[in-house]
Amino acid sequence: MGNMGDAYAEIADCGPFPAGDYHAIVKKATRKTSKTGNDYLALELEVNNGVRKEYVFDNLNIWHPNPRVAMFAKNTLRELSNAALGEGVAAQDTDDFVGKKVCVTLTLETQIGYGEQNRAVGYKHLSADVMELLNKRKRELLAGQASAAATPPAPAYTPPAAGVPLPQQNENAFDDDIPF
Repeated sequence: MGNMGDAYAEIADCGPFPAGDYHAIVKKATRKTSKTGNDYLALELEVNNGVRKEYVFDNLNIWHPNPRVAMFAKNTLRELSNAALGEGVAAQDTDDFVGKKVCVTLTLETQIGYGEQNRAVGYKHLSADVMELLNKRKRELLAGQASAAATPPAPAYTPPAAGVPLPQQNENAFDDDIPF
């Protein structure tokens, strides 16, 4: 068997991205039906901040029976269509979005049982200005990682200095005294 060594040493819980605009690729766009029987457009976005990738999901209730809910979702769909397909171009099928690159605006929200998560709240075309902003953020993130890597970590345990007495174990302590 192969020794895994410290293969997991660098894994950390990165958490959600900070609120802002990010480069994204639409990985899936599917028409689904909710538990209440309403159809919606389910989007899976691969979001990239230049250092790592995360998946963000967006559900657009464009076929909802409540006209206000449907109107809000259709406005978001129009933003997505303009960003992914071009200004004024309407998608004819959900597959029209798959593989398209967009700029997604993310916010942070907390949900009971799930903690803090990203939520897609808008879409923009990846213009030259947006790409420059995203590239600038990438450079800043990479510079921050480089400076963090250059700082050596503090030792986990510092032995007592020579001549310092060690604490004495209590003679009356038993293993049964451990509260777990």
